This record gives sequence, structure tokens and C-alpha cells, in this order.
Amino acid sequence: MPAETICFQVFLINTPVDISTSIFVELYDCNGNKVLSKKLPMENNIGAGSFVLPNLKKDYYLLYCYTLGDNGKPGLDFIKKIAVDENVITAGTLESKNFSSTYLSVDYYFEGGSFVNELSNNILIKASTKGNKPVSVFGKIINQKNEVLGIFNTNEQGFVNVNIFPYKNEKCSLEIKDNLGDVKTIALPDASSEGLTFKLTAQEKSILYVAQLNSNTNNIPLNYTLDILKDNEPVFQSILKFDAGKSQQHEEINNTSLPGGYLTVRIKDDNKKVYIERVFYNSGNNEKTNTLNIIDSVNNKNYNITLPNYISGTGCISINAIEKNKTNFIQTNAASIGKNLHTPELSSAINFSKFNDYLISVKNIPEGNITFPIAENKLISLIGTLYAEGNNPVKNKKINVVINIGKNKKQLYETISDQNGHIVINNLLFFDTATVYYQLADKSEGKNDVRLVLDKLPNLYISQDNEKLKEYLCTNQIIVNKPATAILKNSGDSTKKSRTLNEVIVNTKIVPQKTDKELFVEKYVSPNFDFGPMMREEFDFISKPREDLSFESVAEFIRGRIPEVQVDISYFSDTAKITNRHYQNAGVQVYINEAEVDDGTGSTDIMDMKVDELALIRFYGIGWRPRSGGPSGGTLVIYTKRADDHPDKAVKGLPKLKLAGYDADASQIDATTQPANYSTLFWKPNYTFDGNKIIYTNFLPGTKDKTIEVKIEGINNDKIPFTFIKNIVVE
Repeated sequence: MPAETICFQVFLINTPVDISTSIFVELYDCNGNKVLSKKLPMENNIGAGSFVLPNLKKDYYLLYCYTLGDNGKPGLDFIKKIAVDENVITAGTLESKNFSSTYLSVDYYFEGGSFVNELSNNILIKASTKGNKPVSVFGKIINQKNEVLGIFNTNEQGFVNVNIFPYKNEKCSLEIKDNLGDVKTIALPDASSEGLTFKLTAQEKSILYVAQLNSNTNNIPLNYTLDILKDNEPVFQSILKFDAGKSQQHEEINNTSLPGGYLTVRIKDDNKKVYIERVFYNSGNNEKTNTLNIIDSVNNKNYNITLPNYISGTGCISINAIEKNKTNFIQTNAASIGKNLHTPELSSAINFSKFNDYLISVKNIPEGNITFPIAENKLISLIGTLYAEGNNPVKNKKINVVINIGKNKKQLYETISDQNGHIVINNLLFFDTATVYYQLADKSEGKNDVRLVLDKLPNLYISQDNEKLKEYLCTNQIIVNKPATAILKNSGDSTKKSRTLNEVIVNTKIVPQKTDKELFVEKYVSPNFDFGPMMREEFDFISKPREDLSFESVAEFIRGRIPEVQVDISYFSDTAKITNRHYQNAGVQVYINEAEVDDGTGSTDIMDMKVDELALIRFYGIGWRPRSGGPSGGTLVIYTKRADDHPDKAVKGLPKLKLAGYDADASQIDATTQPANYSTLFWKPNYTFDGNKIIYTNFLPGTKDKTIEVKIEGINNDKIPFTFIKNIVVE
């Protein structure tokens, strides 16, 4: 996947109040060499970014995300493997792959948490790879005499529900044979001689449960209470009275009489001892569902998707075109709720029934302990000590601070130093670098004769110390990163001691000095937005400033200077609509710093922005676009000056220093650089699912021969992670 873009969204869950709200994201090759890294802001515990994969021949990459704690080590972290080689197994049928059961993980769960002799017992079996990818496998349940008690075949989500009836003193095992002839055997625990079993079935309009009791002595009670709870509060109750020996109780409950969402069934005796606990999902008939309308603007087609009612809150959404023979579980209609809980698409009573079968594997509400503490985002912090002449700390003084983020973007603060001269300003949000001006907030003659020294921040986490990262590598140890080119400077030390050092041979070469424009393009123009052959016009304000037009708006400047472009300005609404006069007046996509600000319907941004804020303007013709969605009349990309000093009277003469900010990231995808077997047509982070939505995109030529996958991942309003995947048929 060289030159492809990896887009990602990060969610912080179960976060301590004092956790950093800056996220560090690093890309490693499978040998543990750090390839790329970024520092990004987390706003409302959500962040997003992207990497362009380098041209390296590696089986897979590792995406490592973490927040720094006070000790300079990760407070929270997460690792995700990104497969490049198509032969790396992700999911599918075990029998169709040369895959040993040695690398298979098999888990089992008893419904209600009990396993009892001479009663009907439901067992949920889950099969996955060591990387937690679900697989479809065949197996059987046998006793110590090798007699078969049940056979099973897990589905594409890795689940199967099996019912067995163990006899007294019977020892049961799961047995799976792979296509290499190896057998994996997992012993089940011994069944209890007495106890309760439980089975719940979610039907179209009701919930049916069956409770069975095996009581041969007086050691187990006959009377119980069944509670159904929502958020730990009872919403339904039944009294269960059994007979001695073997007996059962059952009841059918109308699902509209219960609240929607996750509910817990709990059966306990008169002494409050819990015997059965089971989570299920009640779809309810009164829960609102939203729709997603996907419009293919190239072929003038639209596709409607009904979203399950658990999809709410915020997430990221992508639309992908996949070769049909490449489709596996990851690209099938599916969903997941909670940690590692994969489910079918929840859009029918049948699928809700299957989903409730899978919830046997969850004892508590999925991820029910997720919390989002109400605390101020720390983001970037300015931390330092203020000194006066003589290197004396300025104690308990008011200080004025001006943080300059480019022209016309200033943040003003007033803070107070503590008894050690220490100052802290939190919650700063800016990219690249900013200039910090400061002075004492008084009228003294020496108010500017102070010096602010920033505290040394903790070193970034050293990957060589990360045992968790080592577990994912294709080699046994992490290789120390070596720079591709090393620049050595002669220290000028000619002492005898220096001559005793080991000899070092350095090959040098003359590196041509880059222009200011070349440096700007290298730093701020991503590969997705840099395609010279299709560039029609470029205006370079770095090399050739236009001070004579400094107060002209961008819209006014563009009008008449690009032959293909028609600019219609409305001074009444303060908007400008840009179209292609040579191509049926099709709308032009407009980006500012690679973030889309106009989808062809008109924009106020280019009316508000002045020429003296600009670094570059580029216009690309209709044959190329940085992404496939949106209008087709061409692309206008505007870059503004970044972190430039623009001192004015308010800060003239004040002491200053530079403060590093976040890495700029446009998080855009480019369908033209992606392989034919799996290409992303649309990707958008921080997407809010609060009603019916419309998405405009373009299905490229040849799409009819592919599967179109709509994938949504996020955290819903119940603070539960979810994944939803839906395939659509292209007409």
C-alpha cells in the first residue's frame, strides 16, 4: 500500500480527570522502527488524523496511540496492526486457509453463568485468531468416552450457540481440527450436580425466558426472584417457585413493556444470592431510528440505509469499494457493540435475536463503566518560570501574555506567578508554532525586563522500553531507529583527549539550499494535494508578496485571474460562489489549508480572508481532485501563512519566545492512490449521528463490479463503542 493514506480516529474512554488531552500517534514497521509520528489535540475526548504510508516493503505496520502521563510514559495506549500483505490472515473460514489451530483462540460462555448436570445448557462458543479476528471453524463437543454431544460451525463473526445435556459425572471438551490435521482441545469445567440454568430468546414482539432447576437435596432453594434491570434500577420482577427434583418456569414478556437498550436479568434467592445473570438488548418498538442517504453524484443514484437505534453520538464514517473476491468478515454486513463483541447487522427481529445470543459472552453491560469526566481539556500547556535581572524568580506577580498564532489571531491571557515564579496556562490549541509575548502587568519601567524560561517537557516515550509493542513485531526485538542521513559538525576540540576517540569516517555532500516556497510546500502541502501536471494556476505570495492588494478579499483577488473560474460575489450575504465557466458551470471545491470550506454551494470564508494572509493559491483542473466526493468543476486550494510573526503596536518591544504546537493534519483521503481491490471513496471523522443524514460521494468507473461497504465506528450516547458495516448493491 505505498503512497496510500491511513486515516484514523481516536477515542479516550475511562479517562482519569488528570489525563493529558494531547494524543501521540506513531507508525512503526513490523520490525519496530518508527516511521512517522504526530501530536494531535483531543477535543471532547476525540481526535483524528492521517498518515501517508512510505514506500517500504513490509508485511504490516503498527499504529501506536498514547497519552503521556506525568512520568513521561503512556498513561493510556492502544496498538492496532495494519496488514499490507494480502496473505496475512484477517478473517474467514479456517478450512480455506493454511492456518494451524495453534494460532486459534477459542472461548466459551454458559448462558446465565451456570453449567448443570441433566439440564439443557446453552453454550456460546467464540473462535478468533490470536489477533482477535473472528474466524469460521468446525468443531464438536465430546465426553471422556469420545462420544459426540454436539457439533458446531462458528459463523463469520466467530460465534455459535450450542445446546448440550450433560449427564452426571460426564466430562466435556471442545475439539477443533484444522486443515493441517492438528487438533485443538479445550476442556469444559465439570457440570454442577444441582443448580439453575437459563435461556432467553428475543422474539419480534416479546422476550421469552425459560428457567430450569435441578434440586436433589435440600442444599439449594426452591424459591427465587427474577429482576430485569435498566441502569441497575428494577423495571420488571417475577417470583419463581420450583418443585423439588427437576422443574422449570417460563414467561413471555411484551418487549414494549420494557425500556429499550441494554437490560440485565438477575435471578437471586431470598438471601440475595445471585444464581443467574444475563445481559440482553431490547430493541423496543418506540425507539427512533435514523437513516443515511448516500448520493452518488456521478451516476445520479441514491442509496438509503436505516441505522440501528444504538448508533448515536459521534464517530467516523467511511465508504469503501472492495473487489467482491476480497470480501471477508471485515467487509460483510456486521456490527459490534462493546469490547470485542461482533454481531450481525441489527436491522431485523432475527438479527436482534442473534445479537442477544452473542450477549451471553457479556456479564455486565458492554463497556458500562465508560466515563467521560467533566474536566477542562489540558491540550497544550505553557509552563515556565519568569526571571528578572540577576536571575531572580518573579514571585506572586500578575503577568500579561499574548500568544500570536499568525496574523490577526492573538490570544490574550493574564496569569499570576506563584511563590517560585512559576506560571501555567492550559488549554491552548494551535498548530505548528506560536510566538509568545509577555510582560509584567504593571506600570513599572522594568516591566519588559523579564525572561520566561519554559520547563523541559518529559521526553517522549522510548519505544525500546515498550514491552507491549514488542509483542506485535515480526522480529523478537525492536531495532533502534537510525536516521537516514546524519549531519556531524566539527566541535573544534583538538585536545589530546579528543584524539583518543574511535575513528569515524563521514561522507559529506553539498545540500542545495531550498527556497522559502520549497520549504513551505515541503512542510504544509501533503502528497494528496500536490499534483503538478493538473495545476492550471499558482499564485506564490511567499516569493512575491502583494502588499498593494493586502486588504483585498481572496474572492476579489481570484475573480478575473483564473480563466476557467467564474466568481459570483454577493455583498448582501457576504458569500462567493465559484464555478467552472468552461465546464457547464460545475461547482469548484475550495480548500483552505487542505480543509474543505466549500462543496460548490458558496462560501463566506474566502470573503472574510484577506490577501495579506496568503502563502499560496493553487487551482487544479477538472481531471484531478484530492478526493472523489463533491463537485466536479475543479479544485481551488488556498494556503495561509503559518506561525509568522506580525508584531504590531500591542506587542512591539516585548520579550518573546516560540512555543511548539500540534502537527497540522487535514485527514483527507485520495482514491487515486489506492489499490483497485480496496479503495476508500469517502472518510469523515467527528461525524455526529443526531438525525437523518445525507452524504455526497462519487462511485468511480468499475464500481458495479465491486462491493460498496459503508462503515461507521464510534461511541454512542450510552458511552458504548460500536461498529456498523453495511454493504450496498450498486445499480
